[in-house]
Amino acid sequence: MTAVAPPRLLPQAGRASRHLLRAGVCVALALLAAAPQAQTHDAAIAAARAGRYDEAIAALKALDGPQAEPRVRDDLAVVLAWAGRDAEAVALFDALPVGRAAPLYVRLEMARALRRLGRLDQAAALAEDGLQREPTEAAWPALLSRVLAEQGRHAEARRVIDTRLAVAPQDVEARLASAEAYRRAADRFAAIRELQRALDIEPGRADAQADLRALWQTLGAVTPATAAMPGAVPLALRADAAAQALRRAIEIEPPDPARRFDAVDAVLAQQQTLIEETLAANPPQPAVLRQLQRDRVVALHQRERWQDAVATATTLRARAAICRASSAWYRW
Repeated sequence: MTAVAPPRLLPQAGRASRHLLRAGVCVALALLAAAPQAQTHDAAIAAARAGRYDEAIAALKALDGPQAEPRVRDDLAVVLAWAGRDAEAVALFDALPVGRAAPLYVRLEMARALRRLGRLDQAAALAEDGLQREPTEAAWPALLSRVLAEQGRHAEARRVIDTRLAVAPQDVEARLASAEAYRRAADRFAAIRELQRALDIEPGRADAQADLRALWQTLGAVTPATAAMPGAVPLALRADAAAQALRRAIEIEPPDPARRFDAVDAVLAQQQTLIEETLAANPPQPAVLRQLQRDRVVALHQRERWQDAVATATTLRARAAICRASSAWYRW
């Protein structure tokens, strides 16, 4: 039998197969090398979210390099900002390749860092761009409003945050940003009202309590802020604080007549909260309840809610609980 020579194409096919095999091995090795890096990256982010910033920063810096994925440097900038190292974070962000837009979550953190560094024009530009790109993201209008208010652009700040509150009135961050805009525009009574609304939504919000206390300080009254701190101060002391807040609301005339009721509205909200807590108190505190109800009559009268004031006073008189207002500066 005569041997048949193999076709000429087989050796070529063999070489192609060898090339494909080598390429497959290279891809497999690259994937094996990338797997530990991905695990290290995820571990670094987990450490950062747990507050272990130094550990996270060291891990991300070890991963960074010419061949690193873009997200490594993005997340390193974010974690640096979380750690309070704003100048380093912004420097890294500024060094990103020209023409590459960082993800929006990175731009949000960089806008916050720029604001803390006082680079307000850049912070405003980033926030405006972010709001245009993500109009439904709650963080953008709150941040942009704060930056604009800090720049003295009060009308623009109000327009941005009022637009957000029109669609999300229960957004606590927006309420706090609104309070900041009012405060920087020297409208302290409106700021108090917004802070109280924020506390109505989230009663334990510490930054809102601190801001409220600071505002009362500027008005010469520190203790009324304690009325916004459920559980932190005995009910009797908080009732006294609410009474002082009412006194300040009556004595201080706001510059804008259209906002003459803002302060007393804030007091009425505080009184309502305190009355509800006192009714549920165990053991009962009838003296505190009487004081709050008497002062509420005064507040309703000051608010020009005449029918409510008369109805409340009539009910209290029927219970022999009122013959005069509880505060020495107001008598029936």
